[in-house]
Amino acid sequence: MTITAECSRAECKIISFGRGDVAEYEYTITSQNLAIPFGRDKFISDLGITIYQELKFINHINEKINKANGVLGVIKRHFKYITPETLILLYKSMVRTHIEYGHSVWCPYSVTAIVS
Repeated sequence: MTITAECSRAECKIISFGRGDVAEYEYTITSQNLAIPFGRDKFISDLGITIYQELKFINHINEKINKANGVLGVIKRHFKYITPETLILLYKSMVRTHIEYGHSVWCPYSVTAIVS
């Protein structure tokens, strides 16, 4: 039985996870008697959560904080005269959602991540 499936090399990446030195083997796929190597990445992003090779989420946390600060800046620029109730509503619906998305996966456990 022969299985024929299309494989896009641009979409296929290899990442190895670990806290120390990770063995970096070269993986290839053979197509028409030609060995094509896969690319290797240091991080992967899936469903908006960026996972780095060292299993540290500090870069992901910084990305989410920057996104939330950007949205907060838009709120500050476009709403000059705003009641506190409206500000809280906008904050909870537009800013806090960026910070809380995927929190159970990357839950900040280090002091530096919690402070930021």
